[in-house]
Amino acid sequence: MGDSFKKVQSGDKLRIPAATFNAFIDAARDYQDRQQSRGQGAQAAHRSSGIVLVKNACGSDLNRYAVLAVDAPIYTPEDNLDSFKNTTALVGVSPALPEHFGRFVVLLEPLKAGAIGQAFAAGVCPVKINIPDPEKTYHFADVGDGATGALEAGPRGAAFILWQEEAESAGEVWAVVRIGNPPALPFALDPCDSGNGQETIYVSNDLSDKVDKVVLVGDTCYTVRVPTPDELECVEAACVEILAEYDDCERCQGCWTLTPCIEGDPIIKTNTDLAEYEGGVVKLSDGKCYTVSLATNCLDAEPVTVEESFDDCTRCGYCYHLENCFDEYDTRVIDNDLESLFEQTPEEIVADGRVVEIGGQCYTVVAYDTTCPSVETVTIDRIFASCGECGCFKLTSCEGDPPTIIYTRRAYGPGGGLIALRDYVGQILRLADGYCYSVEESDQCETLQDITVQEAYDDCASCTCWLLTDCEDEYNTLLTFTDLSAYGVGAIVRQAGTDPIKCWTITETAPWSGSAVAFEVEDDFPDCDTCLQLQKYRLTQDCTLEECEGSGGGGGSEIITTEDLHAAVGQWVKVGGKCYSVATTETGDVTDETLSYQGPFSTCDACLESPVDAKKRFITALALDGTNLVAKTEEMVIKGGKIVGFCESDDITIEGTECPEEEGA
Repeated sequence: MGDSFKKVQSGDKLRIPAATFNAFIDAARDYQDRQQSRGQGAQAAHRSSGIVLVKNACGSDLNRYAVLAVDAPIYTPEDNLDSFKNTTALVGVSPALPEHFGRFVVLLEPLKAGAIGQAFAAGVCPVKINIPDPEKTYHFADVGDGATGALEAGPRGAAFILWQEEAESAGEVWAVVRIGNPPALPFALDPCDSGNGQETIYVSNDLSDKVDKVVLVGDTCYTVRVPTPDELECVEAACVEILAEYDDCERCQGCWTLTPCIEGDPIIKTNTDLAEYEGGVVKLSDGKCYTVSLATNCLDAEPVTVEESFDDCTRCGYCYHLENCFDEYDTRVIDNDLESLFEQTPEEIVADGRVVEIGGQCYTVVAYDTTCPSVETVTIDRIFASCGECGCFKLTSCEGDPPTIIYTRRAYGPGGGLIALRDYVGQILRLADGYCYSVEESDQCETLQDITVQEAYDDCASCTCWLLTDCEDEYNTLLTFTDLSAYGVGAIVRQAGTDPIKCWTITETAPWSGSAVAFEVEDDFPDCDTCLQLQKYRLTQDCTLEECEGSGGGGGSEIITTEDLHAAVGQWVKVGGKCYSVATTETGDVTDETLSYQGPFSTCDACLESPVDAKKRFITALALDGTNLVAKTEEMVIKGGKIVGFCESDDITIEGTECPEEEGA
């Protein structure tokens, strides 16, 4: 037979044998099939061989045949579905029990921290195993808690030991294992009451999230724990039905006392499981509310049916009592959820006198309790801060002939929140349009518009703007609609919330302009330097103490500071327990930019607070002067157990002698 795939030369006649043509067709079909199946088997070799990619996320470099627990895929379906389907790539971490039991891989290559490499997830591979007891024969191995260097040999595990080095002592040996699906890890259930002959049982249920909890199986309460390896050698685990879960045996075995919220109703003891309601309140099928507590015994216990649960008695079956804002004889009782509407507690709703509009009528909330005669659930049209808002208000402009009239029920403050217009009746409000309006209540509520309030004033004359001039730049001015009449023209004010400090002179009143802004005053000052903290103050400790007998007036060094002490000039302040007089100064270097002080005090005696208790001399410093020891002393006046001043200071010299020379020196 000739060569079906013999190449042709340029100029040869093209003759394609049937075998050659059919081979082309087969190749084309194969290519087409592979194109159509692309994305479905990109890592078939790895999946079929049990070799996967793994990222070392344990935080340290690992050697070949080290062990990593499987945490999650590198690519989840949510991250990238194609990558998840095409690449079996896992994140490996340090093992933790019982979470990672049976979930591990063995590295095929050394792997640096954060790097990705190949690992065995299934199949036969070499690995080190840790032998706890060389006298025992182990057939299985699995991860050890926190161990990446070896698997832990034991009675259960995902790796079957095919061969191992002979172990002369406890420790790690090389082995060949077959990694496969692990047998279910059994959990031990210890009976809460072991005195009645009940024994520990072993179950195959996955109770990893219930370790140290208590579960109910049948009519018995058990504590869940992870068994020791020795316990598992000859046990048969069974799957059981978990009826309930508890925090401890007491709650699993206990009954519950139901104390009625209404005094006089009988107390109920129940064997119905109310563990989740302990400390709270439940409403039973009888419509009554009870607090739930753990009973001391189960004598005369009876089952109950819980309808609802609440935080406390006041919230169990309570209702709101309403009174018409304009007709005290029109009352209603409703059980609507007003807490959600007002975003307040029932106590706050009642205390604030919140108002609801029902069928065009306004009702204020006057009380809430569990006495609910003729209670109803109603449709609430709107809610208000007060009855005044639920009615309406007439606003009359201070200017204009005729003046502008606005009727409104809803008003917003500068920050966008609702405000109660009733609080401003009789005052003047500047609205967002810049004009000033008087406020009065009205019953003409047919045509209403919402308003935004910028500022409130006592009268129309006060509803003006104020021009401020920057203390540091006379050409920089600011116009504000905030009422600064309490400070007046010529006052120096510091603007609140600025860094660095910003100070202004109130220059004059001015007409409204669209550029006017709100202005918050932190404080006022006698001049710009004081406001800007440029003024220096000299603090002198010059309180004259009679007990010093004329030998001193307090002693101590002066303090020069830029701390704002303008209110203390001519008076005394206490710094570090010592009293200083305060004066302004233009000379001297600043010793303390800021200062912590008490006062001011009008007199030195007021600063000193109490009669002299004692006069003592203290050593405040020691120094060597050649062979002499010099002790610096100060005579201190003590009042009320505190050092309040110094009378005088003195140095005491204690003469010394030359040290003898050592023999042989």
